[in-house]
Amino acid sequence: MLIGLLLWQGISTIQASGDYIAYFNELAGKDPSKVLVAGCDLDCGQDLFALSRELRERHISHASLALWTSADMSKVDLPGFDIPQPYQPVAGWFAISLRALREGDLFHSSYSPDAFSWVEQYQPVARVGKTILLYYLPPLTDPIEDRSGTRTQH
Repeated sequence: MLIGLLLWQGISTIQASGDYIAYFNELAGKDPSKVLVAGCDLDCGQDLFALSRELRERHISHASLALWTSADMSKVDLPGFDIPQPYQPVAGWFAISLRALREGDLFHSSYSPDAFSWVEQYQPVARVGKTILLYYLPPLTDPIEDRSGTRTQH
């Protein structure tokens, strides 16, 4: 049993290599952000530089960023970006940290945990590091009302 536990410890240490801040053992499940994301338990903004690299590699010139970080965003090599408002879907490239998604924490502001839940209807294009989901969201459509009073998507 001792050999099995030591083997488990060695394998999980190797798997966490390079991403020690976001490490959770196997008991946290496949998505630890659903179990524990408060404070800096999982997401403390550590994947910001990885996001910068990912956006550059994809030649993305503008994105909306809903992140939990205390970094000075003007000093990180990011493309042009907007900070989305809670409950207001956006179109185009959108990156959201797990803490913002699960807790509603955005930069240094806290909103209701469902503030960005609208994005969960989409599939992320990529996972950046362990804590950021990157999406490409379709253009927003506004409902319009025709003469019969029927609302249709435009």
